[in-house]
Amino acid sequence: LVRCGMTPVAALAAATAAAASACGLAGRTGRLRAGLDADLLIVDGDPMTDIASLRGVRTVISRGRVAYR
Repeated sequence: LVRCGMTPVAALAAATAAAASACGLAGRTGRLRAGLDADLLIVDGDPMTDIASLRGVRTVISRGRVAYR
């Protein structure tokens, strides 16, 4: 999405909150908020300014379980 001209922030929103909303899941997931389901990626760097930092995944948290890369 960034290669097509979106900012990193807009691309991240499209892949998370907007995708959850489009699937009818906005009340359950897509954002970091108390009470919502969340899977997390912990990365080196700031993907909101440099989307390529998503390639530097250090930790994945999914369904409450931590998996190290």
